[in-house]
Amino acid sequence: MRLSGLVAIAVLTAPLCAPADMPKGLFRGQMVSWEGSPVKGVLLARNNSGSVEGCGYDSLSYLELSRQRITVAKLEPGDPLEIITDHKPGSRDCYIRMLQVIPPGPPPGRVNAVATRPAMQLPRGDRTVSGVIIRRDARSMTLRTHDGEQTLLLRKDTRYFGDGAQQDAAAALVNTRVFVRAGPNLDGSIEAYQVMWGEIVGVQ
Repeated sequence: MRLSGLVAIAVLTAPLCAPADMPKGLFRGQMVSWEGSPVKGVLLARNNSGSVEGCGYDSLSYLELSRQRITVAKLEPGDPLEIITDHKPGSRDCYIRMLQVIPPGPPPGRVNAVATRPAMQLPRGDRTVSGVIIRRDARSMTLRTHDGEQTLLLRKDTRYFGDGAQQDAAAALVNTRVFVRAGPNLDGSIEAYQVMWGEIVGVQ
């Protein structure tokens, strides 16, 4: 009787230990592990407060290390991550649009030290903006968001990702729903650093 009671308690409390979903938008933390296959599953990462959170990925998620596309199998526990997350249409399930491994800075007094992994340009921007493109030209795009219209300046090095693959600027068409990594420039205007769009396939 006592054993069966302990089993029942374990069954009831197990779901409470499941990691929470990462919030929609920008997540920063460290790699913990992944579950599933290299092309579809759930990634677990520890946020800056120490809690472990999860988010689904699939073949259209763009994972990057040293500006090269990789699979989740190339990630290592402890890797510092920056993740742009979205929600699967029609649900609140977390979905990874883009993930970047952020190389650690050199230790104090070793500015010119060679990193153990190839160096990459640090991602820039402090916010994500999602909406539908209603106007665009060579210098800017205007989105219709939940909070109204927002115009983002386009840079020469703005990167575009559609359906999990890097695209050229012309592929971001009017009436496309996009997810943008952005940030202010020295003048206070908001610039787009990464523009992403595409379908989300089923995430378990």
